[in-house]
Amino acid sequence: GGNIDVNILNRVITRGLIMSGRRNSLTIALIDKPGQLVGVSSIISQCGGNVISVHHDNGDPNMDINSCFLKIVMETRDNEQAEQIKQKLAEAGFQLVDRA
Repeated sequence: GGNIDVNILNRVITRGLIMSGRRNSLTIALIDKPGQLVGVSSIISQCGGNVISVHHDNGDPNMDINSCFLKIVMETRDNEQAEQIKQKLAEAGFQLVDRA
């Protein structure tokens, strides 16, 4: 029918993308210095992922004063590709954080 709530439809689509592994998020603990975002996004793109959202948080009281959290939402083919990206980031020395 014509009574579809577009906000609910958006949530359904987003959850479907997450469950199918086509949308993934990760949080990285970084030293807050120039070039870090370029390094992260380069690895993601080299693996075929697409960054769709970035949130930089340098105000978390649990971080060192010269550190930050970088939360990235990315599009991937599936969960296997997301895991490959996480592995490549870890190999490059980036510290992935499991945050709920």
